[in-house]
Amino acid sequence: MYQEHLYASRNSNRERRKPVGRCAFPLALSDGGSVAAERRKPPDRRRAGYESPLQLFRDIPPDLVQDLLESCPVREFASETVVLSPGQANAHIWMLLSGGLRVHLDSVESANPIRIEAGGCIGELSIIDGKPVSAYVVAERGCRLLIIPQEVFWARILPNPGIARNLLRVLTERMRRNNEAVLQGLRQQLVYEHLQKELRFAREIQASMLPARQLAGSGPLDVCAAMQPAREVGGDLYDFFYIDGGELCFLVGDVSDKGLPAALFMARTMDIVRVVTRLLKGKNGTAPRPDEIIACVNRELCQNNASCMFVTLFFGMLDPRSGRLRYCNAGHNAPYVVGDGAARALDRVRNVPLGIKADRGFATASITLARDETLFVFSDGITEATNAAGEFYAEERLVRALLACADRTSEEIVASVIKSMGEFVKGVPQSDDITAMAIRLPPAPYR
Repeated sequence: MYQEHLYASRNSNRERRKPVGRCAFPLALSDGGSVAAERRKPPDRRRAGYESPLQLFRDIPPDLVQDLLESCPVREFASETVVLSPGQANAHIWMLLSGGLRVHLDSVESANPIRIEAGGCIGELSIIDGKPVSAYVVAERGCRLLIIPQEVFWARILPNPGIARNLLRVLTERMRRNNEAVLQGLRQQLVYEHLQKELRFAREIQASMLPARQLAGSGPLDVCAAMQPAREVGGDLYDFFYIDGGELCFLVGDVSDKGLPAALFMARTMDIVRVVTRLLKGKNGTAPRPDEIIACVNRELCQNNASCMFVTLFFGMLDPRSGRLRYCNAGHNAPYVVGDGAARALDRVRNVPLGIKADRGFATASITLARDETLFVFSDGITEATNAAGEFYAEERLVRALLACADRTSEEIVASVIKSMGEFVKGVPQSDDITAMAIRLPPAPYR
């Protein structure tokens, strides 16, 4: 992972810098002139502004640095090579000649590493206190490191007062950078905890907006619903309520996004559906048709929708006396009717999702549910849940789960489906919101 050579090999051969011999003055020139004395002066690189790129040897005469480091090796590391790891014993000071280093306090993948630029050094603390390395040091940009063994450091380098002063300066700057990194981490942690607190509040608010899992009171129908957001808050929605005349209105929807934006759009959708359903009146004062309600909801959602969000929605109106179900499916998954040992999907009426185009028309379809039949409405978070192998739960498994609990209560059906899906994914993190609703028609006519 690295190549090595001696530090002295970086510089030109010293023998070439030695004078060939002394000149005798005055020196006769070929043009008849003469030179009375030596005009050249030995170069003084310190006076010329020379400064060692190595922080530890700043303001130290270059010839002295050359003498001290001539036996020290230089290693060239490929990018992303881990040079030092926590717990590793260290007996060297590593000085960065070129390239860069990253220091990670917890893991190689951690954010906000401490960066070491050319001229910096690492490993000096473990040399001083004799303890193992405490952080990951990762090479980048093909770095070159000068390696000073601790024996050379203690015996030849540190006794120089200027180098000792530079070492104190390096340690002080390192401490300041470490303190700043710790403070930055604490600030980010405080911001993260504050955001988590706000998201918990948002989740509680969203949960309070949804109706209870089961319809309040005994009522003519057995209804249960549940929603599990993939994040703290989600974009799935469900609702159910009775209107004048005794019909049960219910809906299950799925907003196009996730998180807080989807939660806000979901809340807006629920409110509009309730308000429109109660305000619209059909001919002769009868309840409006589902397509009339959904068309009005769509127009409202298309207004002030700068983020271009949309929602798929299944909206139904069920008469518990006759079992007649009128529904409008706006781009949502087709629900299943379960009973008498079979499960069949409702015919999907080809309507578009809501919030896309205000002037789109919608259509209503209707069926009659038999006694003891259950309508199961769900979001695609169930059928598109995946296991570790990347397989979908899919509708085939959903149908099998529904048939296995067809004669149970609505609450047991919802719980059974969610449990079946959980056993299939086997702990794979949830990637989409999950919503399920079961509506069971009573065995005897409601009066």
